[in-house]
Amino acid sequence: MFNRHVFISMVAVFAFIFIFDWVFHAVLLESSYQATAALWRSKGEMTAHFPWLLAGQIGMAVFITLLYYGFVRDRRLSSGLGFGLVVGLFMASPFLINYAVTPYPLSLVISWMSGSVVEFFLVGGLLAATCRGTQPLDTSR
Repeated sequence: MFNRHVFISMVAVFAFIFIFDWVFHAVLLESSYQATAALWRSKGEMTAHFPWLLAGQIGMAVFITLLYYGFVRDRRLSSGLGFGLVVGLFMASPFLINYAVTPYPLSLVISWMSGSVVEFFLVGGLLAATCRGTQPLDTSR
């Protein structure tokens, strides 16, 4: 069942996602967002909606951790990285849909897709590192 290893992994994954997303979006992509400012909320609106951003990041951390603990039986680093790569590709795919229906620049969409793949590849490694020696969750109930 749920144990301290799962909780520690969730916290570690959330912290990683929060920091990665901040560096990726607020630092690396800042100029891209400034160039497309008409597409985004104002700074004040973004600040007001920040709790929603946190809720989304917490949700990602919780659910990817539960997926890993519940379904990945082989807890080696290579398995974690493979899991993260598959999740990253899954998370990147909807950006193609966004590109088809929203006037985002293709370069920004490619950046988001690349960032998602890298982010979740690393999250998979983090999960492998934080759950060494633990047993998968009992999902039979």
